Amino acid sequence: VAQIAALEAGEVQAVEQISVPASRRLEKDQHLKVYKNNSWAMLTLIMNMNVAPTNNPKFREAVQVALNMEEIMALATEGFYELDSDWMYKGTPYYGGGIGKSYYNQHDVARAKKLLQEAGYKGEEYSILTDSSYPEHNKSAVVIAANLKAVGINAVINQVDWPTALKLRLQPTGWHGWTLMMGIEPYVGPVALVATFTGDHPHFVKNDPQLDALYQQLITGPTVAARKATFDAIQHRLYSFFGVVKLGNTGQMQATRSTVKGYQPFRFPRLYDVKVES
Repeated sequence: VAQIAALEAGEVQAVEQISVPASRRLEKDQHLKVYKNNSWAMLTLIMNMNVAPTNNPKFREAVQVALNMEEIMALATEGFYELDSDWMYKGTPYYGGGIGKSYYNQHDVARAKKLLQEAGYKGEEYSILTDSSYPEHNKSAVVIAANLKAVGINAVINQVDWPTALKLRLQPTGWHGWTLMMGIEPYVGPVALVATFTGDHPHFVKNDPQLDALYQQLITGPTVAARKATFDAIQHRLYSFFGVVKLGNTGQMQATRSTVKGYQPFRFPRLYDVKVES
């Protein structure tokens, strides 16, 4: 609120992040300019593949197809989001054209229940780790839990502060799902993204050998075309063992004074060729 007031008063020339409701009001002010930073982060639900019931791929697939991504994203982001199953952003060289569509935003209760039966699920607790610092994390956890309960999963929410969440998610036990916005990794590109899913401490705790092998192909690919083909294969692999669920893309609203020229939204503010006119 103080930042927006300073912008309106002309005390500052730009504000990196404003709420969606505030942006609607500021758009009416001729002295200000509002920007949409569409590719801000990917909201995800990361599974712990080291413990039951999430050590069972059928159970993880049931979670994937049970979720209503539109409902989750609408509540978590104040309505500024994009539904997309792809693990890269549109307009980038590695965008796969919507890989994983057949598993994304299904909200298929019957299909999820069938998968749970095949998994031999007996009502074990599914603990969703989230935090109080990021509304996107804790709001999405609420809708995720409701979606999962609707198919018979005993979902509970464990909300802690951000430092505690980061500590707990490094533990091999004690949690089953973790809500996380992945921001800089997908913005940098496939290598940065997939690196979080491989190596000594993958986000989903237990390594997937096929994904590890594909990552080695990715980092040694001699051309963009070769790396693109490998990343497509990586995406297909992610939608076959379900160690992580992509919920959607989150955006960020920004604003400047109208006297600021040359400003363009980016993952972090860039001031190249930006000037303030009198």
